Amino acid sequence: EVAIKVLDVPEEGGFEEEVRVLSKFRHPNLVILMGFARHETQRFLVYELLAGGDVFKRLQRSCVENVPWLWRPRVSAAFDAACGLSHLHHASPKVFHRDIKSPNILLDRNGTAKMADF
Repeated sequence: EVAIKVLDVPEEGGFEEEVRVLSKFRHPNLVILMGFARHETQRFLVYELLAGGDVFKRLQRSCVENVPWLWRPRVSAAFDAACGLSHLHHASPKVFHRDIKSPNILLDRNGTAKMADF
């Protein structure tokens, strides 16, 4: 299963090269960019699908719907995200996230967190 992100990009501007570089990153705490496509001004990014949703929504469920999310899995998600970011920062070429927020931390079925949208 995959998730597809649709972008409107008026000009090429190195899009394909950037996608090729980002698709090479492999780490247990980074969402895998599997491929891309383009049609006219639209660009499509194909990512692995993570069934656990994002950390923002998980925290909302914990507060609003009173569905407990204990501290251990919360801390584990934060640690996982930090590991993914560390991998990006120490890679060659270095990649800096620039949009770190809870909606960009996705969870798999087992609760492992992965950074997305980098």
